[in-house]
Amino acid sequence: MLENLSGLDNKIVMGLKGLWPDMTIIFQELVNENPEIKKLKEQNGNTILDRDQTIEIGKLVGESLTLKREEEKEQILKTFKEIADDFKDNKIFGDQMLFNTVFLVSKRKARLFDQKVKNLDEKYNGRIHFKYIGPIPPFDFVKIPVKLS
Repeated sequence: MLENLSGLDNKIVMGLKGLWPDMTIIFQELVNENPEIKKLKEQNGNTILDRDQTIEIGKLVGESLTLKREEEKEQILKTFKEIADDFKDNKIFGDQMLFNTVFLVSKRKARLFDQKVKNLDEKYNGRIHFKYIGPIPPFDFVKIPVKLS
């Protein structure tokens, strides 16, 4: 069983989550970036939409939000993936969360990892809120076989 831990020698696990704290800003960005959403918004203004229009706009916004989340996530996480030995994406919750990722990092790269988080925090200046914890237990990187009798 201890052999399952051998790949963790001199490594730590760091957790990083990214959240959009103000969805109003993100939705305005979607309007500015997507001509179709912008057109629908301008056409409808403050009018009350019928069910089909609401569904159509909801789908379009949902698809755009998913695409924006994936693009920003990849842009942010590629820096960490370059220095990490491994990483795992965990489930995200709600529209505000961009990513929920844990990284297996060599202890000698821990300060570099810290610096990259600090740089991101400064770069995004509150537009994205980063929740950073670690070292944490390596649950995501250990597989223990269970035998059922």
